[in-house]
Amino acid sequence: AGLLLEVVSEEVAFYMLALICEGPLFRYHCKDMVRVRADIAAMREIFNDEFPDLSEMALMAGLPLELIVAPSLLVCFINFLPAPTALRCLEVIVVDGEIALFAIALSFIRLHEK
Repeated sequence: AGLLLEVVSEEVAFYMLALICEGPLFRYHCKDMVRVRADIAAMREIFNDEFPDLSEMALMAGLPLELIVAPSLLVCFINFLPAPTALRCLEVIVVDGEIALFAIALSFIRLHEK
């Protein structure tokens, strides 16, 4: 919300945050975190298929994918990106929905794969 307040009015920021939380991130921020757990399971399958070497390295190092992916998904990558890029990611997530979260996460992995 703070980042949105930097570029839009308080009212617009509220409605944008509501749109994000009730749309693509619905059931992300609740007690059982059903959608986050489901998305992490799906991300694990994609990660294993697309990046078998990295998947094996993470497994051997005892690094669960949840530690890498969950914080990023929960905040839509806002804490991990410069403000203009984070705002662009939010825009894509609002327009394209949940699939954008996967695309962004996989792009980061590809970018830092080597």
